[in-house]
Amino acid sequence: MTATATEERAGLGSRSRAPHYLAHIDGLRAVAVLAVILGHAGFGLFGGGWVGVDVFFVISGYLITGILRREHREGTFSFRKFYLRRVRRILPALTVVVAASFPFAWMLMFPDFIQNFGQSAVATMFGANNILLAMTSGYWELESAFKPLLHTWSLGVEEQFYLVYPLILAIVLWAVRRRTGAVVAVLAALAVGSLVLAVAGVRSDPDMAFYLPQYRAWELLAGALATFVRPSGRRIERVLPTLGLAAVLGAILVFDQSVLSPGMWLLVPVLGAAAILVWGGSDSVVRPALSWKPMVVIGLISYSAYLIHQPVFAFIRVASVSEPSPWLLGLLVLPILALSWLSWRFIETPFRDPKRVSGRLLAIALVPAAAGIIALGLAWHVNQGYPERAFPNIEAGGDVYISYNESIRDVAVGSAGAPPDPDVLVIGNSFGRDAANVLLEANPGLEGRIAYAETLDVALLQASVTPDTVVVLAVQGGTVDGVLGQVDVLQSLDPAEVYVFGTKNFGWNLNAFARVPMDERPTARTEVLDGTVELNDALAPVVPNYVDVIRLLGGDGVTVPVFDGAGNPLSPDRVHLTKYGAQLIAERLVDSESPLADLG
Repeated sequence: MTATATEERAGLGSRSRAPHYLAHIDGLRAVAVLAVILGHAGFGLFGGGWVGVDVFFVISGYLITGILRREHREGTFSFRKFYLRRVRRILPALTVVVAASFPFAWMLMFPDFIQNFGQSAVATMFGANNILLAMTSGYWELESAFKPLLHTWSLGVEEQFYLVYPLILAIVLWAVRRRTGAVVAVLAALAVGSLVLAVAGVRSDPDMAFYLPQYRAWELLAGALATFVRPSGRRIERVLPTLGLAAVLGAILVFDQSVLSPGMWLLVPVLGAAAILVWGGSDSVVRPALSWKPMVVIGLISYSAYLIHQPVFAFIRVASVSEPSPWLLGLLVLPILALSWLSWRFIETPFRDPKRVSGRLLAIALVPAAAGIIALGLAWHVNQGYPERAFPNIEAGGDVYISYNESIRDVAVGSAGAPPDPDVLVIGNSFGRDAANVLLEANPGLEGRIAYAETLDVALLQASVTPDTVVVLAVQGGTVDGVLGQVDVLQSLDPAEVYVFGTKNFGWNLNAFARVPMDERPTARTEVLDGTVELNDALAPVVPNYVDVIRLLGGDGVTVPVFDGAGNPLSPDRVHLTKYGAQLIAERLVDSESPLADLG
């Protein structure tokens, strides 16, 4: 993604001033970055647009290996020179984009998202946002569409690859005395090993496999191996780049989120990209298409375009109450490309040229800026996104959110804290914990008499359910038949009563309400997502003892409040409850004279 076409002097050609400049590589970059941008905009036609990142990996492996091989051959290789080029190429534009994102994050985001942005900014400046994402992905992760720096995970993969690959290649070249066949064999073995690891990883731990470099190395190594292939001029080679481009475009148009990445199917666009790199400069249909001047220009600015598009799209989404249309985001593509050209012209190009920006000036420009970003990001992390700024009445720390939700685990069935014969048993994952907290807020006397089970495990629950036990099943998704089936199973345990704590939702995006003044918050409402409304309306009439949480909160079954009467948030993530949300629903249960408010 970040190796430049100027660097194609690695035996692969240089800029158009040189006789062997390979314009089709910039054209391939254009295909990759446009696929990513249009995919991130939400166009269904480009459901596999994320493949563009994999194409970038192949290009980077190809160009970097070409540089390293040439310099080793000429005796000019230097680790210092190599890493300094990487710094010049990656950091100036990245630093500007990250720094420019801070004011928008501060103005537009809720505290949890501000804290996450600070963490991502720090990780990005250290080339490690992929590691942060791998460690924090999971149940409580924030919506990826609202993360302005999400895309820098791929830069982390490349930077970590660049950190070790020059050393590995240098050792291999020395060990085999630069024998081409031996070098290819070693790199191929490493690539196959990485691919095997990726295929296993996407099934056993998909988040780790997606973000970490050992699972992605085979894509970069595919590009590296392509540098050892020399066109022979045979007629069939005129067809290979066309097949390669068809493979890349086919993956972009056919793949979707169901395709495991970086699994075996990615061989299609990866090998396709490699074929274009090797044979795309030959007399084929592909060369004029990819060498078309507008494509070349987009390829030249592709790094800046990649950097800029995600923050623009993310902040548009963060500021919107409902999901922006792909066409609205699509209208931003041309302005994004214009900004990218400015970034390429006035940031990327000067900083890559040691004659225009010396090493000393580079350090003077980058070190204070990077230090400032890291310091500010750490402050946002340590101070939890400054919740008191958005919520002056909020209690300190996480006791209103995740730790509040998780606290009910202390009375999980089978644990030392659970009562052996509970009066109330609540079943369900984090939504069950929400329900348990609501019941405890409505019935303080339940303390010590309530138990919790994460799943409906009949063998585990039988010992805890007596004819005097009230069972509460929390649901969030599923189908009517599925919920009724679960109710039948619970009733077979012969409890006193079975209640179903209904599904809930607080709209598409809560960040948009961060700017609502405190005195207007008690009346602020959001529309429940259509799918949740449809499920709730289907469940309410047919499920016995159904607690319609949406109508309990909002009355009309379509909208719900965002804040309580004091302006505190009811949900931090659109589906779970803060302490304030649990307290408000508890109050509504009491006001409605629900039997669930009289359990204590």
